[in-house]
Amino acid sequence: MVEPHELSFPDYGGSERDEIRKRVERFKAHQERFMREREEHAEALLRRIRPITKP
Repeated sequence: MVEPHELSFPDYGGSERDEIRKRVERFKAHQERFMREREEHAEALLRRIRPITKP
């Protein structure tokens, strides 16, 4: 078992608030990327399922 005083925490060169803000920004960017990819996949799937018919 590791004693609490033996633990070392990474130094991010800023305050904890800055680190939290950076992590939240990265998380939001990651979620936005997943949402875009999910929407693109759904659109591609729908195009394959029901092809556009031109009059």
